[in-house]
Amino acid sequence: MKGRRAALILKTGKMLPSGWFAIRKPSCESPICCNPDHSFAGDGKAYGQSIRDQEIFKNSPKRIAANRKIASQKTRKLTNQQASEIRQDERSIIAIAAEYGVSKTTVNDIKRGLRYRQTIRGASIFSMGAA
Repeated sequence: MKGRRAALILKTGKMLPSGWFAIRKPSCESPICCNPDHSFAGDGKAYGQSIRDQEIFKNSPKRIAANRKIASQKTRKLTNQQASEIRQDERSIIAIAAEYGVSKTTVNDIKRGLRYRQTIRGASIFSMGAA
């Protein structure tokens, strides 16, 4: 158990609920402070909000690397062939989204060329105009 959590438990005489955190108040400038008057109990949402408000991980190389890793592990729901079919589909965005099981935003972004961008294999700026 970490010091801040133990200090809150000792002060209140109650265990924190499962999944709750002992959170440092924004007025306390020391990240290692265990003074229970400088802490409060909160759930994960309150903890996340506290981290954002205090900018604890802002510009942290470890946090940036972790976010990039998470983003790279996300899998695409559609294939490039399906995206090509969506671009050519004349139906409404709502109907297309329902058929493919994706959001309307995804379909709209594909049609606007923001997602699943088309690439021409073997094309380069050096081959343009050459025939």
